[in-house]
Amino acid sequence: MEAADILPGAIFASMTIPVGGTIAERLDQRRQWFETVQHTLAEADLVFLDPDNGLEPAGHSPGSAKAGKSILLSELRALATPGRCLIVYHHQTRRQGGHHAEIEHWADRLRECGFTTVGALRAKPYSPRVFFLLDAPVECSPAGEADRGGLAGMDYMAPGSDDGGQRAYECSGSASSGSRDRRHPTNAAIRTNRTACVAANNAEESGRRRSVGTTQVGYVNRNGQEVIRPTGKPGTDHGQYVYVLKCRTCCHEYGANGSDIFQRRCPNHDGSAPGLDF
Repeated sequence: MEAADILPGAIFASMTIPVGGTIAERLDQRRQWFETVQHTLAEADLVFLDPDNGLEPAGHSPGSAKAGKSILLSELRALATPGRCLIVYHHQTRRQGGHHAEIEHWADRLRECGFTTVGALRAKPYSPRVFFLLDAPVECSPAGEADRGGLAGMDYMAPGSDDGGQRAYECSGSASSGSRDRRHPTNAAIRTNRTACVAANNAEESGRRRSVGTTQVGYVNRNGQEVIRPTGKPGTDHGQYVYVLKCRTCCHEYGANGSDIFQRRCPNHDGSAPGLDF
């Protein structure tokens, strides 16, 4: 990107993160590297950080040989100068509770670090990743673009705002909806039926927090699949348990791993994989 001049006028801190030597040497080299980064970005009011894996994992050691894959919360705090917005890449994990719960966890941690506002722009397909927007001014918020449908395939969330409210934007472009209709010709009729079925509950549904824990009873994902109850039965994904979901369109009930709830579609009418036994 730097060589291609895709972002004219941008400042690049492209120094390689040092990971060799002893623990003491790695710690000292990381400190020197970060000081150089701070000096390089001193005049920037918008900073994008692209660590290999994202935010520091649980039990992370700054002296580890793998420390170069993550950005430290202490480093984020040091980069947070007045008037500066930070955007941080984070590759989502299999954290218990699902991806939305993971976003809430990091939002809490980042606020504890001193950030006043924490937003999250999440790319959903295949390999979920999230971009945290820290102390972003209003003009940097993707909310307006999300409302206009300009972020197809992504969610924008502002978890845990100061007044306790939460906002979640479902940004599914018409092109992707159309492609699903071609794969499953009955989808257009199903969607019409769904509209009729949920019209009476529309006010309740619009106020539902999609960014709360996805395994909580009553959670409804973006495809209209509702969590009915936990079973306590081990699932087919590592460390997961089976939950009973109910399709709010056809009322079909089936089992699913907790980690799959946020993206599950109905196996009865929407062409999804069969549910798990429960």
